[in-house]
Amino acid sequence: MKKIETYTKKDTFKPDFVSGKSFAAGALCLWVRSLEDYSKALKVVAPKRAKKEHALAKLREAEEELAKLEAEF
Repeated sequence: MKKIETYTKKDTFKPDFVSGKSFAAGALCLWVRSLEDYSKALKVVAPKRAKKEHALAKLREAEEELAKLEAEF
């Protein structure tokens, strides 16, 4: 992503500008920009997903313990 970023920071690497030169290149430019945005979003979301999975695992353990205690009474 660092290598891509060197190109996407340029003012001329905009889908509208590139589409004026070549329709196919404009579509590729848009795809690269979308890929970059997805990568940035994934860096934010991935740790949150991991925390969610950890919390769900703890919840399942607590529910199992609760079920055991309720079965005793």
